[in-house]
This record gives sequence, C-alpha cells and structure tokens, in this order.
Amino acid sequence: MGDLKKNKFFLLIGLNQINFTALNENKKILLEKKILVNDLTLDQNFETLEEFLSKNIFDLEKELNDYIKEIDLIINYDDFLTVDVSTIHSLNSNTNKSINISNPLVNIKDNVINNIHGYDLTHMMINKFIINGKVYSSIPSENDYNNTLLEIRFVCLKSNILQSLKKIFSKYEILIKNISCYEYVNRFKTFDTDNIFDLSDKL
Repeated sequence: MGDLKKNKFFLLIGLNQINFTALNENKKILLEKKILVNDLTLDQNFETLEEFLSKNIFDLEKELNDYIKEIDLIINYDDFLTVDVSTIHSLNSNTNKSINISNPLVNIKDNVINNIHGYDLTHMMINKFIINGKVYSSIPSENDYNNTLLEIRFVCLKSNILQSLKKIFSKYEILIKNISCYEYVNRFKTFDTDNIFDLSDKL
C-alpha cells in the first residue's frame, strides 16, 4: 500500500447515517461507503459505528490501496454547544492586522475553554466585524479602526463523546485528525450538489 498518497478520509456520523468518503488530492471522491441507520441514542450509534468499522475498514483500505491512519469526522449530533462572544478591539494599520487581532482572540478562546467544563472546542470563527455601524465579513484593509466590535462564535462538543470516538478508532490505530459540526459545515453549502467533505476540509 502506498504511504506517499495524499488521500484524505472522512466519516460523517449521525443517528440516521454513517458515511465514509475518501478524497484524492484533487478533492475528487475516490470511494464512498454509506449506510442508513435509525439509532435512537448515542450508545446505539457508537455500537453501529463499531460494527461499520469492523465490517468495512480493512476492505476499504484494500480497495483504496492505502492505509487509513487518520480521519476527519463530521458529527451530526445535537450535543454541540454554541457560545457567542462580543469584544471590542482596536485595529492599527501600523502593525500586521492578523497579528494585531490574534492575541486577544487567543485570550478569549482560552477564557471560553477554561469556563466551559465537559466540552472540547471544535470551531472558532469571527462572524462579523462592526465598525462605525457598518458590518464587514473580513478585516478592512486600510486605516485604523478604534473600538471595532468583533462577534465571535465557538462551537464545542461534549468531551465524553469525543473520548468515546477516540476509543473506538484507536482499536483500528486510526487517529481523529479533525472534528467538524455537521450543522456548521452545512451552512456553507451553496448548492445541494456541494461536497460536504470538501467543505469540511476547507473550513
């Protein structure tokens, strides 16, 4: 099997489906294996996931001619917590704006993580910049802006769920590389034909 391949592996997990998808370096689908399920609880879904991996993982590797050493998960559960935070910050054109804004963001992130027990951070995004009453989706490119209002969203998953998933995948020596919230990723779909796995990778 080729260790130099640049394939990426994804698993969409929810109470109604489990979908494994492999993308090549050009973001084209190499292989897809999907089952529909009707699980009522997370414990049932974990059992379904274990059964899915037990029945399919080695056949998938054989068909791909590649080892699945790490995987990105897209989770479709109702167990995510969303936290919205607003903060006022000044942007100074004399410094690199990305550096200028990164330090307070790190501090805010640390404060959120330290005060939300039992959850792990999966997404952190700036929803908008509000300057003089005008809304921007990215940092304005010119001038200094004092008292810029940043609206930041954190999406967190229950820690016990993440630990259960890590334990399941560790049986197959697979590392969970990234975790995405299905609802969050799905917001960026422009068309129904958009590939949610490619979107997750970009995000």
